[in-house]
Amino acid sequence: MKQNLLIIPSSPSALFQTWGNYSHYDFDLAVINWSEAILTNLEDAAYVENIKGLKWKIVSEFASKHDLSNYEYIWIMDDDCLTTFENVQSTFKFCKENNLDLAQPALTSNSYRTWPSTFHIDGAKMHITNTVEIMTPIFSRMTWPECSAHFSKMPLGVGYGLEGYWSGILESASGNTKYGGKVAVIDAYPVFHTKMVTGPHQYQQMGIDPNQDGMYFANLGFGIWDFKTIEIIMSSKE
Repeated sequence: MKQNLLIIPSSPSALFQTWGNYSHYDFDLAVINWSEAILTNLEDAAYVENIKGLKWKIVSEFASKHDLSNYEYIWIMDDDCLTTFENVQSTFKFCKENNLDLAQPALTSNSYRTWPSTFHIDGAKMHITNTVEIMTPIFSRMTWPECSAHFSKMPLGVGYGLEGYWSGILESASGNTKYGGKVAVIDAYPVFHTKMVTGPHQYQQMGIDPNQDGMYFANLGFGIWDFKTIEIIMSSKE
């Protein structure tokens, strides 16, 4: 077992297949194949499993089979995010060096994106926020148990409302969690989100009402929330 874990729920077009070798980096790769396709670049993956379903349900099923408690950070990345394994390693290191409890990489200016607080800020090291988006969140060892507690319990597994739940359960309105770490969008190592964000209309065309998950979290008391930038921390000019 390595220090950190990257989980990628994967379709046939998962981008990690073209990123090259990762065996020498200090993170384990878990690939959850939710299709019938044969994926590549799996030779050095620590976990490869075939689980069908929506994202957070299959992540929950995977996590229930393995003891993930010793990983320092766990990163769940959508398979249409483009980066490099070198940047993955650097992002994990950045999280540790900056005491981040909940984080995500910023999204490049050419990305398909929704929340302004996820947008990359030129010249910034990171910007402190109260939560992160469900596209590519990173959890510390301290925050993972609570943040993942409802993956299997929400009705669908689309994840609407998770951002508000994470902010509420971690008490991170100020940008700091109850465990003493920060919440941040990392500008130093942005990723390119290459595909259109799946919205309510697209889900409805698939016969899915994603608001069922949102109502689930609202009924738990996490229905009113926002996603805000609290502080921008610029890179050092050395």
